[in-house]
Amino acid sequence: MNAKAVWTRMRERLPAWTRAKSTRRPASVLRRAHEPQPPARSQPTTAAPDADVSDADRWAMTMQAGAEHYDRGHLALAVDAFRTAAQLARGFGPDDPRLAVSLNDWAEACRACGDYVTALPLCEEALRIRGRALGPSHPHVGISLHNLAALLLEAGQLDEAALAFERALNLLGGSLSPRHPDLAACLCGLAAARKAQGHYSEAAEHIRRALAIRQQTLGQRHPDVAACLNALGDIHRELGEYDKARDHCERALSMTRELLGQEHFAAAAVLHNLALLNKTQGRFAEAELLYRQALAIEERAFGPQHPSLTATLNNLAVACLSQRRSADAESLLRRALAICHERLPAAHPDAGLVVANLAEVCRLSGRLSEAESLCRQALSIVESALPPDHPHRAAILNNLAIILRSEGQREQCMTLLDRAIRICAEQAAANNLATILRKNGRV
Repeated sequence: MNAKAVWTRMRERLPAWTRAKSTRRPASVLRRAHEPQPPARSQPTTAAPDADVSDADRWAMTMQAGAEHYDRGHLALAVDAFRTAAQLARGFGPDDPRLAVSLNDWAEACRACGDYVTALPLCEEALRIRGRALGPSHPHVGISLHNLAALLLEAGQLDEAALAFERALNLLGGSLSPRHPDLAACLCGLAAARKAQGHYSEAAEHIRRALAIRQQTLGQRHPDVAACLNALGDIHRELGEYDKARDHCERALSMTRELLGQEHFAAAAVLHNLALLNKTQGRFAEAELLYRQALAIEERAFGPQHPSLTATLNNLAVACLSQRRSADAESLLRRALAICHERLPAAHPDAGLVVANLAEVCRLSGRLSEAESLCRQALSIVESALPPDHPHRAAILNNLAIILRSEGQREQCMTLLDRAIRICAEQAAANNLATILRKNGRV
């Protein structure tokens, strides 16, 4: 079995300015009197160096410009604007709420660019400021915790992300309406973390709650509703419920294209999950076509080196490998691995999956020594990044066992297969995988 990345992209993180301006949902907790509101402007602008303009007004104009650049997908310009706003806000004092908002939005723009190294300390500083200024139980602290959790999730720190999402949910749940959109966003984040940890049933419960909130507050056809349907569809795929998975993902794709357009990055996320479903069902040519459509949209939206591309490149490579095109698969995986090395932490789980699949390419090409080295490297990464009972561990243990068996190391092969079977036995959703592994052990 080839390990594969499962990356459900739920674009929950938006700048505070953008969220505060929304008129299609109940007021966000970010929109409170003690945190400044954006002035009404129609086009992105930058603060003019006019001596008559106060620093407070200049800060507000710069924040507005940053939010509008972000909305238009001009992320580098958004980063510059929010950085400038944060520099201005430092002049208002170390605990001024405007500084926390600036740091939050600067971090979000960096995250959207894939610059997690810069984003993480900005998120942490915003959280500290809000904790000092507002108290540890204030809902704005919950928002900052959610932002930090979303960043930790994308950086592959799954346990820390899940804990931060749970803390955020507890804070927000105690102060907001049960139907508040910020609760739905936090539930989606917690679901993504639990799914990445392999806890699919729990993830599905969180997504269903978020979906119900969004359908009640936003209506049946809204981009955030589509995001929930997409996420829930991919969880159904993990649970082997393929008809439900296809129905949810196809509804999400239709809704996303209608509301946001054919080329929006949210459409790429749904295409990715539909491709993954086709691949899981053995429809490799259809999967490849969908992966290539998703990859083209992501490259136009984020550029050729963004971390978001690693999952699509990895899974496209698996589709090619399933069609016995090892050379194409290896080229795609090496491109994905280069992005991982440049843009992701060394122990990111996505890097482990890319290395594991590259090892499989080497095995099929007869390069057993290289395959074993890569597979051991992949196992080391996922053992440090994923829970002990995660299915991806079992998949990589299985791959390594097959390599060792090909090298005549039957005793070590059986030991690894036993470890993989024990992991599968602890995962109710992985019974089919356990059967396959037991068969491999008898060969």
